[in-house]
Amino acid sequence: MARPGSALALICCSAFLWGCGLKTPVVPPDAAAPDRIRDLSAIQDETGITLRWSAPVRSRSGEKLPAPANDFRIMRAESSPGGFCPGCPLRFTEAARVRTGPQASPSWRDPDLAYGRIYSYQVIAENGPFNRSLPSNRADAAWDAPPPAPAPPELSAGDHMVTVRIEAEAGYGFELEKRTGAGFAVILRHPAPGRAEYTDREPANGEEAAYRLRLLKPAGASGLFVRGPASKTVAATPRDLTPPPAVTGLTAVETAEGINLFWTPVNAPDLAGYRIIRETTGGKSARIGETGSGASHFVDHAPPAGAQRWRYRVDAVDKAGNLAPGPWAEFERVE
Repeated sequence: MARPGSALALICCSAFLWGCGLKTPVVPPDAAAPDRIRDLSAIQDETGITLRWSAPVRSRSGEKLPAPANDFRIMRAESSPGGFCPGCPLRFTEAARVRTGPQASPSWRDPDLAYGRIYSYQVIAENGPFNRSLPSNRADAAWDAPPPAPAPPELSAGDHMVTVRIEAEAGYGFELEKRTGAGFAVILRHPAPGRAEYTDREPANGEEAAYRLRLLKPAGASGLFVRGPASKTVAATPRDLTPPPAVTGLTAVETAEGINLFWTPVNAPDLAGYRIIRETTGGKSARIGETGSGASHFVDHAPPAGAQRWRYRVDAVDKAGNLAPGPWAEFERVE
């Protein structure tokens, strides 16, 4: 029969072994907590303020998280335009919590805004109840009665470019927006009232480019602006206005089949072909034929009867219809 002391020792030993068995490796806090959000933006329009940011995919220590963080705390501070200080510390309070899918691009729209106020935001990402990121970068936005919708900008299309002419209403600056694959993006910001002209050289010929305008109203002395509704969207399509190089080396030789024209081919990737022009005495000219882009020879099978002197010209034409007149080649018939 076992002694009571031996049984008690066995129980204590078992409890010790159970409590001190194998454990999972300790994860350092920085390896589990999400990295700080660095791209928070506060986008204000005539309907409110929307926050956008990227979900952290790495931890504070730089290791890849099993899944992007998808729990977020929205922190907000409020101030007046006169008391706003971009670099001063603010007292943030939690305004909302947002939970998204693991692959979502997080966003949040502030439903509680008052005219004449400045709102500052930060977002904290969470990856479980004890793993929090540091506060994000700060994003500021003003909220007030928005300016009116402006008239759309004036556009004129050129060769590989669109010129945009803008005249903002008195008292307002403006933003010019261009349509992209993801919506509209600001390409020009002009905070002071006045006129402006912008040349967009990104569109390719034949590619439509669309633009719209918003007015900006200063939010006191804060340096921030209230954006108004967008104007009507207008579009323009650049077109090829540059002619190809002109033909060189044109000569005219008479043979039994007619007047043979020879020239040096034009080197242009968009060349469509050549037009052959004949001018007789008195300056009367007419197109007598056309050739493809690979030609360098043409025969005038029906030259003017009885005439002793006339001349030819070969014009290069590109696919956009731009024409480059070549030099005249004189022909004189010798009896």
